[in-house]
Amino acid sequence: MEPDHVGFLEFDGKVFRFAAAKCWFGAGQLGVEAKGPQCRLKLRGIPFPGAATIADLAGRAFGPDSETVLNDPIAEGGIETRNLWLSFLRLEVSCRAYDADAHLITVIAQGEIVDNDSGSGGAFDSSLRCSIVKSTR
Repeated sequence: MEPDHVGFLEFDGKVFRFAAAKCWFGAGQLGVEAKGPQCRLKLRGIPFPGAATIADLAGRAFGPDSETVLNDPIAEGGIETRNLWLSFLRLEVSCRAYDADAHLITVIAQGEIVDNDSGSGGAFDSSLRCSIVKSTR
């Protein structure tokens, strides 16, 4: 039986499920979009220096302890839930299982987000099984 979701986001004591997730990789940077009935996640320009293809991402991570930060990926993404757009304050992204035959990769994202208008926010955790698509940039 096929699962009814491709991943989840846990935030503010709630779990949101994603119905679709896609990612792309080009010029050493990862992009991810995930959508569900009550939540959307966007990551843009996550740097993975030294990776030539998406297959090279399995086992690699971006975050506060990464050796090289090429640009500011936090400014290029966020999470939308309940009509709020939440910006990343801290972001860690790791890539796990890569399935070349199915064109899938597992992406884990966690960190802290905030609503710039109200100042409310908190920690989030997510796991996505992303379909690999050609770069949209």
